[in-house]
Amino acid sequence: MLTLLLIDMLASAFNVQPVRAESATINAPDDYPTIQTAMRALSLNPNVVGERDDSDEISIEASRFSSIVLLGSNLGSPSRTSTSEVMSPSSNDVNLYVDPYDQDEPTIALNPTNSFNLAAGSHDESTAKPAGTTLWVMAYRSLDSGATWSRSYVPRAGPIALFERAGDPVVDFDGFGNAFYTGVAFSRGGENDVSVWVAKSIDGGLTYDTPMMVDEGNGDPGTPFFEFNDKPWIVADKRTTGTGAGYVYVTWTSFVDIDGDGLQDTYHILFSRSIDGGATFSTPIQVSDTGNSTNQLSQVAVGPNGEVYVSWINWNLPTTRILFDKSTDYGASFGTDIEVQSFVEIPSLQYISRTPPSISMAADTSGGAYDGYIYIAYPARAKTIRLLSYM
Repeated sequence: MLTLLLIDMLASAFNVQPVRAESATINAPDDYPTIQTAMRALSLNPNVVGERDDSDEISIEASRFSSIVLLGSNLGSPSRTSTSEVMSPSSNDVNLYVDPYDQDEPTIALNPTNSFNLAAGSHDESTAKPAGTTLWVMAYRSLDSGATWSRSYVPRAGPIALFERAGDPVVDFDGFGNAFYTGVAFSRGGENDVSVWVAKSIDGGLTYDTPMMVDEGNGDPGTPFFEFNDKPWIVADKRTTGTGAGYVYVTWTSFVDIDGDGLQDTYHILFSRSIDGGATFSTPIQVSDTGNSTNQLSQVAVGPNGEVYVSWINWNLPTTRILFDKSTDYGASFGTDIEVQSFVEIPSLQYISRTPPSISMAADTSGGAYDGYIYIAYPARAKTIRLLSYM
């Protein structure tokens, strides 16, 4: 069963009252979507600070910095301005799809041209999935703010027609109302040719065109230069005028076994863009400066003037770090990686299926006082749940 929890926080996020975001149920199995929710609440209202004492729950901390900080300046210490009680409006749960088989890794996006239109996606293992597949990705659309939903499958066609499995779904809209869906596709027999693709929808996210190949995986496990592409993320520039308007950006991790010994030798964050509305995608370029330790779980966001921001987790044991890079030429090139934060991750999350210790990132493009600020939320081991604001 795939369930959507609708949280009534958007209205409150635009006034001076603290945002009420769902965090009472933050725990290991559910941390990923809840962290996204908390981060988005912060991005809409940078003055909110929420705290809940609970020694068994997870800390959510939001690092916020502007472009001047990326150049080395210091904005100072975090300042607490308000506190909000958390609550769980469980009566708003809506079932998108009820089936005895698994639907997991949910993703959702709001159409900026139609506030009633939501697009979502997930894995699907039901018997209704396309013939010849053992796992595929489903698309969902709502035209009434999430009250009711229609669904379909991303086409098993074009460059992914022969793959048996598709996963890692992520959706987003551009500023013209087009939806974009990314994921990976591969064959389970040996996780062969694990590839990144993108599909476009012009009907609000219900049906998608034949997917476009972004990066085709290379070879089989245990062979030289075997490439395993994993965990893509996608974002579209929501602007409708100016250079970069409507550009689509995708990031992912490329694991490469250079010598064919069955072990990954490099772990790089790769990036590709479309400057023609998703019709074509550029040859991937490398974002991460080094790949000799695990770089994974990347996020990409767009700033108010088309800046492209990429963040990810770097496991350079015993340290877990959040790294960050940016492009000021609409994704044509990137600068030098910087470390945003090091933290102690929650060990149990590493062993829960489809629940990585992930991060979420958003940029304020509101045009207001905090325009251009960037927010990163991440799960860290602590005794409180915190939403922190940097003033």
